[in-house]
Amino acid sequence: MPTDVNVLIRGQSNAALFTAFGAAGSLEQQLEAKVPGVDIHILAEYDTATSTMYPATGFLDWPRDGEQQGLLTFLRNEPADIRDNPTITLWMHNEFDANTPGVTTSQWVNAVQADAALVRGVLGQGAATTPYTFTYVNYPYTAAGSPEAIKAGMNLLSADPGFNARFDSTALNGLAMDGPGEPPGGHIGYGDAYVVAGRLADFMAGTVGTLAAGTPGTGTGGGGTGTGSGGTGTGTGNTGGGGTVWDFNAVTDSPTYAPRTLNWQVGDRIDLSDVPLSGAGNPGVLHWAGVDPGGPVKAWGIWEWGDGSGTLRVDVNGDSSADMSIILRGAPLLTGTEFVLGAGTAVPPAGNTGTGTGGGATAPVLPVAGTVWDFNAVGDSPKYAPRTLDWHAGDRIDLSDVPLAGAGHPASLHWAGVDPAGPTKAWGVWEWGDGSGTLRVDVDGDSSADMSIVLRGAPLLAAGDFILA
Repeated sequence: MPTDVNVLIRGQSNAALFTAFGAAGSLEQQLEAKVPGVDIHILAEYDTATSTMYPATGFLDWPRDGEQQGLLTFLRNEPADIRDNPTITLWMHNEFDANTPGVTTSQWVNAVQADAALVRGVLGQGAATTPYTFTYVNYPYTAAGSPEAIKAGMNLLSADPGFNARFDSTALNGLAMDGPGEPPGGHIGYGDAYVVAGRLADFMAGTVGTLAAGTPGTGTGGGGTGTGSGGTGTGTGNTGGGGTVWDFNAVTDSPTYAPRTLNWQVGDRIDLSDVPLSGAGNPGVLHWAGVDPGGPVKAWGIWEWGDGSGTLRVDVNGDSSADMSIILRGAPLLTGTEFVLGAGTAVPPAGNTGTGTGGGATAPVLPVAGTVWDFNAVGDSPKYAPRTLDWHAGDRIDLSDVPLAGAGHPASLHWAGVDPAGPTKAWGVWEWGDGSGTLRVDVDGDSSADMSIVLRGAPLLAAGDFILA
């Protein structure tokens, strides 16, 4: 019986072109030829809300913009007999980040470690059976210092036996880069893709052989106790009930772009009492805002997403958007008693509509009102990089300023319903009825989507949830 090994392809435009040109299939065939008895399964998808590749996106933005959840959903949707295969992550993702000013090695490494912990958690495997193969795309448009920082991060993780990675630094060197799309010189061509497939087959064959032999390398896995593969808070001391106190002292201990993953157990607590707050009128201590709270309640608050991802968010400056993010392995739903927020801190009543937090500070009285999510152009949420909204009852989506095109276009978009027939979609807004919370928008009258928006919680909307004119 053949040994099954997955190759998960991740990245942006160049990874998608590598797959679309058929080079991913060529890589599969070459690896199977080089390692007899192995059945390679390519895991690759693009141009959907649940993809492994998202063109024109920076990896460092994936946790914020929804692509990370899209990837994890893709993996969760794979059959169990695929998820339990040893899985090599083929990483072709650096273009956008390399052109982003100020990227640091530690920032990139922390983000990759946190992301890897999530991926390995969905697969139910440790690092030993989920190695990474890093490549570097020689994108010609870069910000000073950022490419070097990313390459240093790839080398650093490849030198860490607990992470389990190798860096093929030359797989994409010397290519014509004559592929389609903008900017010029930024994309691999058809011939390039097959050159890369051959180089990667040579480089990855040893990793595949090791996995097939059942003697994977020295990675210690993402499970166990203590910090876990994604890193954690300091985890010092025990509570009276024997749980770990996970201690965070600054935003940078677990920022939104590189959230820490905790091996959470019943009885654990999270200490955020020393995290500095800012913003006019800040209350001095954070408060528990609940699960999927309304926008204003989030100000100087801690809340949890109710999507089963185990994601906590923290706002430290009062703007109701997250500055910190923490991920709990096992995805428990918390209640507020699990936090240390300051001397005498009490959990605010439901809705946080009024009362003292203890310790002499008073939580702000905040109106409960829906958020208006404003989009002004296709580029605000294109179909290849959809934005994910923390949707709540009472929210609305404003698409009134999105320009329309095409002969005979109307003055404004219309609501086309859930899973409408093709012609109805022309210059319309519609929702998929598959439970994914995906909205699609056609702006040029061809009844195909130009924009895509994903709603966390996947509510079914109606015309009254939009501002279209």
